[in-house]
Amino acid sequence: MAMNPENLEKLRSIFRIILDLDASDDVDSARRISEERWDSLGHVSIVAAVESEFDIQRSEEHTSELQSRQ
Repeated sequence: MAMNPENLEKLRSIFRIILDLDASDDVDSARRISEERWDSLGHVSIVAAVESEFDIQRSEEHTSELQSRQ
């Protein structure tokens, strides 16, 4: 299923802001291993921003599971 262009651009914007990428950077090819700022804090920040932007709420069980993994 393809994502609508508006939501895709919102996601790209989130990645650009959190990972401090230039507007000309190819966000679609960004990978955690290749982006210096995509560490554990960056990852949590991306998840939180996506949840906020798209009004997504994880269950307490899922949140607890994520917090216990290190």
